Amino acid sequence: MRRRLRELRLKAEGKTSKRPVTALQPICLQPDSPRLKGNEVMPVVPNSDFVQSVMPRGQMAYNTIDHATPEAFGGQVGATLQQTGNMLEQHSIQRRQLANETNVNDIYVNQFSPAARDIYSNYMKLEGKDAEAQFSAFQQQMNDLRTQIRSGLPNMMQQKAFDEAATRRVEADLDGMARYGAAQTKAWEWNTHTAVMADLVNEAEANWNNPQRLQNVRDRMDNETANYGSKHGWSGDVFRYQVGQNNDSLWSAVIKRQALTDQPERCEPIRTRSRPEGFQGAFRESLRGSLSPSRICRALKTPTAR
Repeated sequence: MRRRLRELRLKAEGKTSKRPVTALQPICLQPDSPRLKGNEVMPVVPNSDFVQSVMPRGQMAYNTIDHATPEAFGGQVGATLQQTGNMLEQHSIQRRQLANETNVNDIYVNQFSPAARDIYSNYMKLEGKDAEAQFSAFQQQMNDLRTQIRSGLPNMMQQKAFDEAATRRVEADLDGMARYGAAQTKAWEWNTHTAVMADLVNEAEANWNNPQRLQNVRDRMDNETANYGSKHGWSGDVFRYQVGQNNDSLWSAVIKRQALTDQPERCEPIRTRSRPEGFQGAFRESLRGSLSPSRICRALKTPTAR
């Protein structure tokens, strides 16, 4: 703009510029413009909205500002804030997860596990019928312990994590307790069976001089042995062996009692009717250790050893 005014001024004064003059818009002279020298008049800048937008180095930077809107600026800031918020949220979730896991492990190790171990150990101290009778009570103690500690956890995430660990522990402990209880039940059944057989032997000894009563006791012993063997899967050989052992025990007690009364004449008919196949070697050895040779011979009706 200044260059144009300078050129116009030089032209009005009759001077020329050394630089070539570019084409300009025509100058509008108003009729009543004051004259300066001779025929010269004061130049008047045309009224226009012309604003120079082309510069030697390209478009001015400020011309791009008119394309920016408050919404675009706010969107960029909002996106940045959203990314920051997402990152903070992820960190918060990770911290909560770590806190949940740590609290569950703390409760499991310091509260649940010691209490569960005590319940398990106390059950393993039971024997025989006590282990069978109290299994359900100890099983309920395990389940109550898990429920009680779970209800004390502050949120569902911790409760779920605790359930996974505690359920595996309770199932394993109950399985071990069940196996132990089954073994103790078998031991209880065997002890009961042997007690029944011992009671029958005592009954036979008390009725040593009553052949009918002795036969009844022997039959009951055989029935008890057969019943126990069928429940526990005994083979035929095992059953026959056990029947022989039971009868040897019975007749050992009867003959000892009979020999002590100095009435050996009753032994032969009783022995012949009750055990015609004879006695096992272990039975003879037990008599030899408790009776004199003469009484053994009278009781068993065998010749005296010379």
